[in-house]
Amino acid sequence: MIGTYAKPGGRGLYRLTLSTEGSFASPDCVAQARNSSFAAYCPRQGLRYIVDECDSRLGVWRREGNGWEALANLATGGEEPCYVTLDEAGGRLAVANYKSGSLALFALGDDGLPVEPAARFQDSGTGPVEDRQEGPHVHCVRFSPDGRFLYAVDLGADHILRFELNGAHLGEPTTAYRAPPGSGPRHLLFHPARPFALLISELASTLTLLAVTDSGLEAIAECSTLPARWQGENLGGHLEWPTTDRAYLTNRGHDSVALIKVDLEARSLVPAQHIASAGKSPRHFVLLEETKQLVVANEKDGVVASFSVAEDGSLAAAGHRLSLAGACFLFAARP
Repeated sequence: MIGTYAKPGGRGLYRLTLSTEGSFASPDCVAQARNSSFAAYCPRQGLRYIVDECDSRLGVWRREGNGWEALANLATGGEEPCYVTLDEAGGRLAVANYKSGSLALFALGDDGLPVEPAARFQDSGTGPVEDRQEGPHVHCVRFSPDGRFLYAVDLGADHILRFELNGAHLGEPTTAYRAPPGSGPRHLLFHPARPFALLISELASTLTLLAVTDSGLEAIAECSTLPARWQGENLGGHLEWPTTDRAYLTNRGHDSVALIKVDLEARSLVPAQHIASAGKSPRHFVLLEETKQLVVANEKDGVVASFSVAEDGSLAAAGHRLSLAGACFLFAARP
């Protein structure tokens, strides 16, 4: 499935069929889920939670045959929601509001629908990059694997906050990690079983390996998301950590997908590959584990491109591209 921005011409959520060779069938619009820039999935209820970044709404959708049914649509309590996530048990949902620098935490009912009112938090702070850090910009929210904490990654204030949770209630925040000034932390991922996390910083184009401690997060290794000696403007993009020993991320400017080797024993990050994303400004990608494929959405020109994934994790361009106005987000549809 492909989420699209309306301003460049996207009409909503599109279904896209991908062959094992990486070729695309013509997509068709199956839901008027406008400006779908991020989503989370609840397997217990078979529900998809999709943010409308421009109208600052959260939609709850269920797949029905070849179409999608809207079950709920509610305000996120902030401006420009860009990230949504569920806890492991599927009983709570959190949303990051980028423009307003705020977050919302919802309990989910037995039917999987968000229960209002949500617990909300307004962050504060600035950074040295004046045109991007004039105020707080929460870009990611993540539950700890044990569900005890909620972490909020603020690109504008260069920090990660941690909230202790009591059900769907937020405790007072503490600063779990203070990022280097001007680095602009963007996305955070936790290892499901070991006390480590990965952080991609958008403005600095870096990937950081963090140790999870009792008091927060501690940086123990870092690498550039870019090839050595490359010069030019770049923004770090999407991050996935599918297996313990490898991570994938995008570079917007260098316009590439990078493979980073992760060694938790040696506490090291080693760039292993950079491959052209086949378009301009790769905002998001989806890994398809069963078919060993990776599909990228390039935001600025709406080009969707496919890649094959080798056993060692390396990528090869499949040579297939599709132009879809406003393409910005992808996910694998489930029955």
